[in-house]
Amino acid sequence: MATIMIVDDRPTNRQLLVTLLGYAGHRMLEAADGEQALNLTRAENPDLIITDILMPTMDGYEFVRQLRTDPDFASMPVIFYTATYRDREARSLARAAGVQYVLTKPAEPQAILNMVNAALGHVQASAKPSELITRPIPDPVQVVSSKLTAKMGELDSLGQRLEALIELVLKLSSEREPVRLLEIACDAARVIIGAKYAAIGMLEEGAQTLKQFIVSGIDSETIARIGSLPTGRGILGKRLNEGQPLRLMDIRADPHSVGFPPAHPPMHSFLSVPLASPTGLYGRLYLTEKIGKSEFSEEDEHVSVALAAQVAVAYENAIRYAEIQRIAENLRRSNAELEQFAYVASHDLQEPLRMISSYLQLLVRRYQGKLDSDADEFIAFAVDGAKRMQNLINDLLTYSRLSTQGKPLVLTSCETILDNALTNLRVAIEESNATIMHDPLSAIFCDPTQLVQVFQNLLDNSIKFRGPQVPQIHVSASREESEWMFSVRDNGIGLDPKFGQRIFDIFQRLHSGSSYPGTGIGLAICKRIIQRHGGRIWVQSIPGEGATFYFTLPVKETL
Repeated sequence: MATIMIVDDRPTNRQLLVTLLGYAGHRMLEAADGEQALNLTRAENPDLIITDILMPTMDGYEFVRQLRTDPDFASMPVIFYTATYRDREARSLARAAGVQYVLTKPAEPQAILNMVNAALGHVQASAKPSELITRPIPDPVQVVSSKLTAKMGELDSLGQRLEALIELVLKLSSEREPVRLLEIACDAARVIIGAKYAAIGMLEEGAQTLKQFIVSGIDSETIARIGSLPTGRGILGKRLNEGQPLRLMDIRADPHSVGFPPAHPPMHSFLSVPLASPTGLYGRLYLTEKIGKSEFSEEDEHVSVALAAQVAVAYENAIRYAEIQRIAENLRRSNAELEQFAYVASHDLQEPLRMISSYLQLLVRRYQGKLDSDADEFIAFAVDGAKRMQNLINDLLTYSRLSTQGKPLVLTSCETILDNALTNLRVAIEESNATIMHDPLSAIFCDPTQLVQVFQNLLDNSIKFRGPQVPQIHVSASREESEWMFSVRDNGIGLDPKFGQRIFDIFQRLHSGSSYPGTGIGLAICKRIIQRHGGRIWVQSIPGEGATFYFTLPVKETL
């Protein structure tokens, strides 16, 4: 049994190794960063150390470098455990730090156990350890081959970085909260580029100052010491609103020289790229202290520019989504208030209207025929107006209750729904001698009461807007992929196609009340019911040749 220390700032990563190696019988120690690992190493003297490279406070490279300066731990076996897309850089850092083994994440459990056994000297490693000394190869063919291999390694590393960038873009596309999106991007940029610290500064709109600053790789105590946002002085201030990258090295470890607060950790290398979309500049991405190297490379700059551009687009989309959500919420609240107002207004109008109707009916009973013909006509106009007002209020109440008093959708026979609508229209059908035919109708998931209202309103319109001939009406339904399509076809007067959308708006009438009675709410009610069910409604018509009303309802096997 060996004592093994796991060094990683992510608890889930530590837990995986602790569980696996602990089950294999080893004694396990844990540290969250390099500084804590140094103290624990001196106290416990473990047989093997497995460390991540990118960590806050003190990264894995700096931890091992300091470890090697202590004669007691200079030969202690260490395994670098790092992300796949940093494998080439990790091996380069391993050679520089005297680390013989590099394990890439994610790794199979057996591969982890094999490398641990190799590092402990139990078996030979299945993975080739990093070579500490490179011997010169005199053969020119081998020299060229070695250069080609190195170049292929660089291309492979870039490809792995781009894969990581694609994964980040996919993750950002599903994040809707702007601040959280920037936090994810900042952490990912630090890891992908291989920087000790990363930050994203967001600009005030129309100003040259930062409104927000998000950091990664710096512990909470240091963040508290930093306190305020960067002041915008120095090089940082001059380049704040520019759309060009900035790459610096040997800046004498002075954060203040580039415009960062003095309490920021020391920095020697610096990379900043604009956070910009095609429509605007939102801020800048900052990366400091390239791990294991004195400066950021041109490749780092190119990858950072691509990363920042994708972050800017995702941030812009998140801002727009938040704005759409805010507008939608305002519309929902406004609609709810309007519905409530319509209901209250309609309800409160009922009582005075009943009083008016009662007194008009009393006038008719007492004085009809006893006054002159003008008086009888005036009373008739008043009675008719009261009736139309009553119908209007009833329809308005129905319309305002559609959303609040709708019933759950249940599987119901459309044959039964149509029969109920025909029963409600029996008098109108008999008076007009209308013939109503229908194809076989299936059962669907719906609110039965509301769907009866739809059929009743559409059939009533077909009867009402009839021509000189006897009304002929046909109802049909067919399944088309994911929806049912219903149609109500008649041989009535039809309508001009330019009014095909207008007739579904509330209080919109194409004819006078004296020619065709109604309130102008019936089709608006149909539209709202169909929309509540997740469908669409429209009309096709030629004046004088009838009209066909269509509506769809989604196919649902179960609820």
